[in-house]
Amino acid sequence: MKRLFYFIWLILSIETYSQSSQCFFKQTNTPINIYESETSTILFAVINQDSILENYYSVEILNSMSDRHLVRITCAASSSKALIEGWVEKRICNVWLWTMEQGDSINIYEGPTESCHYIKVDLTGCSNVAVPVLSISKDGWYYISIMNGDISLSGWTKNVCSNIYGSCEHGNPYSKKLHP
Repeated sequence: MKRLFYFIWLILSIETYSQSSQCFFKQTNTPINIYESETSTILFAVINQDSILENYYSVEILNSMSDRHLVRITCAASSSKALIEGWVEKRICNVWLWTMEQGDSINIYEGPTESCHYIKVDLTGCSNVAVPVLSISKDGWYYISIMNGDISLSGWTKNVCSNIYGSCEHGNPYSKKLHP
C-alpha cells in the first residue's frame, strides 16, 4: 500500500510539474548564458544541455523585457526544485508548434483571444517546428514569430507544446480546440 501511495504521488507530481513548463532551450551541447539583469552584459551563470546524457532543462518565464526573459530553470527530468533564476535571450526560449488539434495548420491571432482576427498557417510537411517565445499571456497564449514562406508572421497562439521532448499528447496545457 505504501508503494502504491508513493507511485501515485510521483505521477501526480510529474503531471503538475509538466504543466508549469512554458518553454525549453532548443540548443544543446553549447553554453546557455544566464544574465543577472535584463540589460546586463555580466554573466550570472552558464549552463549546458547535454544531448548525449539527455540532461535537458524546463523553463518557466517569470517576466519579459525587450530582448530577454526572466526565467526559472529546472531539470526536465526532476521537478524537485529550481536550479537557477536569471535573464536569458528571448531567441533561445522555444516551443514546438502543435498541429494535432487542427490537422497540419495552426492559427496565429492578432491578439491573445479567439475573438481576434487570425491567419491560418499551413505546416504541411513540416515536422518539429520550434519557434522562439516572445511573450506569454497569463491565460496561456504564446506570442511567437514564424516564417511562412518568405513572410515573417508574429502573433498569438495556444497551439504549442512546451516540452523539449515534443511529447505533449494534448499540446499546451492551457489550450482548447480553437477555430478550425
